[in-house]
Amino acid sequence: AKDIVLLESDLTPNEAAEIAGISRNSIFKMLKTGRLQGYEVGSHWKVSRASLLKYLADREDLMRMMSKMDEAGFGIDQDE
Repeated sequence: AKDIVLLESDLTPNEAAEIAGISRNSIFKMLKTGRLQGYEVGSHWKVSRASLLKYLADREDLMRMMSKMDEAGFGIDQDE
């Protein structure tokens, strides 16, 4: 995993996508649905750094929770 370098300013969609390890299209979809906060500067979008960090933290929590469920035998990919 790459180290996440935190800069002071908000991010371009490309930077946000690279940090989150998802596509630029996914970033735009999340901006449209309100999953990520952002704003337009002229014709360019900026992604709020705080909302990206919250998304990453929520995703980590979800992964941990799913991992615990797997260990407890409640995973979704258990053999029948």
